[in-house]
Amino acid sequence: MKVYDTRKEKGTLTALILVEAKEIRRDGDPGEALEAAVRGAIQSFADTYDLKLMFTRVLSADEQEDGTVMVSFEAAIAPEISLGDYRGITASASSDEEFEEKVLLQAAEDLEVEIPALFVEREWESLEMQKKSDMLQSTALNMLADLHAILRSGIRELTPDYDEEDVWARAIQTTHDIFRGKEMIMTMEELVTVVGKVLVDYGDIDEAFCIQLERIVDQRMNERQKLTAEALAGEVFTAYLHSAKQTEEDWREANYSEAVESAKRNLLLDAVADAENIPVSEDEVTAGVQELAENFRIPAEAVRAEIGSEAIRFHLRREKARKFIVSSAVRIEA
Repeated sequence: MKVYDTRKEKGTLTALILVEAKEIRRDGDPGEALEAAVRGAIQSFADTYDLKLMFTRVLSADEQEDGTVMVSFEAAIAPEISLGDYRGITASASSDEEFEEKVLLQAAEDLEVEIPALFVEREWESLEMQKKSDMLQSTALNMLADLHAILRSGIRELTPDYDEEDVWARAIQTTHDIFRGKEMIMTMEELVTVVGKVLVDYGDIDEAFCIQLERIVDQRMNERQKLTAEALAGEVFTAYLHSAKQTEEDWREANYSEAVESAKRNLLLDAVADAENIPVSEDEVTAGVQELAENFRIPAEAVRAEIGSEAIRFHLRREKARKFIVSSAVRIEA
């Protein structure tokens, strides 16, 4: 491993290193061999400079004619942490959930640390994914996304001139009417009737157009089945922004503070795990892999390939640290 360039800024490291050809195994799967060599080179870099790296992300890995690989990566440098009191915290609470939240919040407040920008950014990416996933479970937002797509297609059949914001406003109002019981949709005919009531302001709704509208509705339902989870989540998220009258930047600004709090809490858990020498056995990692496999109904091997054993070990260690802090706390009934 050779180092060509390194830069540090606000706790974030970017580096350009060369993986020697001899470090890459040529037997077995070439992709896996290259990935293992890159991981090993980054770890060697961290060991050489006595760095603890977190949230490592390979930006590029370009194989050269001589068999070497030029690797660019970024990572957060684990910050210096000064733990405050995390044992025996006293908190007043009326429920287990409230007690745990107060205890962890107090322990995090006593933590002295400068949080790396990349650490917060990764926490935000995870939080953003979770929030969008939660939105994807909303029946109302899914209905709004579908109604907007159907209304827009119907309006285009009637007139080339329309206001996109007006389409959203009508889709939102129609969704509200459906969920307030003012409109009932149980069948294709009822959905066409509801949409037709909206479209009447844009042109003549005759029998021929109603047949066309049925095709539009059917087409949307077929398109929905073909959408990837990511694409559908994007549509539902857009529906949420319009219903909340927010831009994506507004939404990010309103929720970003959660990422900062989450980053600080995770740094607390990591520091407590280190201070208490909390171990995670191979059996516990295997059990964690199996649990995820059962939850997502995929093979255990796929879980290890997609998430990685070390990431699961990391998560389990944090969970143990969380339980340690809470179990040592003293609860006062509210």
